[in-house]
Amino acid sequence: RLEEGHDLGELLEHDHHSSSVLRLTGADGKVLFESEVLRSLPAPLPPDSHQSSTHVLHDVSHPEHGPFRFMSGTAQGKEESWLVQVGMSLADYHHELAEFRMVLLMILPVGLLAAVGGGYWLAGRALAPVHRITSTAQTISAKSLSQRVVVANPNDELGQLAETINGMIGRLEQAFDSMRQFTADASHELLTPLTAMRTEVEVALRAERPPEQYRRVLASVLEEVERMSKLADSLLLLSREDAKVVQTPKELIRLDALVQEVAGHMEAVAGDSGIRMTVQEFPAMTVQGDPDGLRQVFFNLLDNAVKYTSQGGTVALRGLVEDNQIVIEVADTGIGIPPESLPRVFDRFYRVDKSRSRELGGTGLGLSISKALVERHQGRIEVQSTVGQGSTFRVVLPLTDESKPIGGK
Repeated sequence: RLEEGHDLGELLEHDHHSSSVLRLTGADGKVLFESEVLRSLPAPLPPDSHQSSTHVLHDVSHPEHGPFRFMSGTAQGKEESWLVQVGMSLADYHHELAEFRMVLLMILPVGLLAAVGGGYWLAGRALAPVHRITSTAQTISAKSLSQRVVVANPNDELGQLAETINGMIGRLEQAFDSMRQFTADASHELLTPLTAMRTEVEVALRAERPPEQYRRVLASVLEEVERMSKLADSLLLLSREDAKVVQTPKELIRLDALVQEVAGHMEAVAGDSGIRMTVQEFPAMTVQGDPDGLRQVFFNLLDNAVKYTSQGGTVALRGLVEDNQIVIEVADTGIGIPPESLPRVFDRFYRVDKSRSRELGGTGLGLSISKALVERHQGRIEVQSTVGQGSTFRVVLPLTDESKPIGGK
């Protein structure tokens, strides 16, 4: 439009962008037009090459109107070219930044206080369940294990923590109850022979008696002492098993020979009671463990089977390998175990028939000891029983490389 003869002043006189300035320079360096603001600049704008087609950005500070940002570039006409420099004042921008900075300085303390207060309030609400759990846990003692932590929301993490704590407290309560019952039963078992011995001795000391009567008293006291000694040994064994202080010997054992040896000793006892004992053919097998402990397991099981089987009954012993496990079964045709007693037959001092157990000299610890010894060998012991038909105890031991059958089934 400049080449068409339009006056440059007419083109710019209606410019309403008061914050924008313009300088137009010809190819010869003569300034064709510049805004009034630029005329008062003490220093010229940074030079730009007429041959460059790149737009260049640069800042210039005005002593009165503040900083300006310019973009310089070449405008090419038909016959000549011009250097066009367009600038915009940054004063308003800097003024707004200063105001924004002031607003931030005013709001920041208030926002910080609000954030601290809100965070403290939220933390208090979030930690309230933790405080409740802590206060409840502090009140729980050995005498108040029936208390439980209140679970507000079982689906969140704190609710799961509370339920875990309640489960732990429940297990502790069960353990304490078992310990109290164990202590009471042990005290009762020890008190019975002590009372019998005291009575015998007091009666013997009331008057002079013949030597034969003193011998009978001493024999009776010795019998009770032996019973107490066996009970103490059993309690000590169970205590060591509970404390896991017993190291199982890593000895290779011919399990079939060990079981048949025990059965041979118990066969005479069964015969004296009018009970027939049968031992089925065992596959030859070896296990790794404690021979004395395993021997005691099968002595206890066979002794129980003989005690609770009536005259004319049968006790059968057999061994097999199934599902990569060694299974030894002791089956009898005795009185059987009621269904409600099956879950407790391995509890300490538990007797299905208390009167007959005491009559037969039982302490109620044989099956507990057997269970502890089998578990020490990484095995388990199971029982199946029908009242009036008999019981079957199964000892299951893991089949390792060393305990695979040798030439057997």
